[in-house]
Amino acid sequence: MNPKYSFILLAGLTAIQLYSSLALAQTPVDQTREAEGKNAVATINRSQQAYHFERQTFATDINQLGVVIPDNPYYSQPIIASTDNLATVIVNAQQDDLRSFSGAITYNEGTYNQIICQSDNSGTTINAPSLENSQLICPSGSSESFLN
Repeated sequence: MNPKYSFILLAGLTAIQLYSSLALAQTPVDQTREAEGKNAVATINRSQQAYHFERQTFATDINQLGVVIPDNPYYSQPIIASTDNLATVIVNAQQDDLRSFSGAITYNEGTYNQIICQSDNSGTTINAPSLENSQLICPSGSSESFLN
């Protein structure tokens, strides 16, 4: 192949790849909306920790926590569940361009551990994290997320 045509082909492929990457990137608006979902999960995890510290049990209902997560068109109201040593929360995206979030907090021998997970793909629901061998694990189709 002629080197001149190889360069043009390579430049064209690079432009296509760059354009594809930009198309998949989230807008600042999407990032802000996702921060709302992630912050709701983090708030509930922290509230569960405080509730457990005072009562030695996790709350089974969001009203017990005394926090208000405002309604918004982007995320479902938090779904919480708890057992003796584990509390979970799920906030599912209501729009196809946003990821869903879930979280969990556990108490074991005087130590609290928590995790926040985000769905790997936008527009999908997420399950709650699980506790396996004293480790919090994000569900299939998601990965751990960190607060910025």
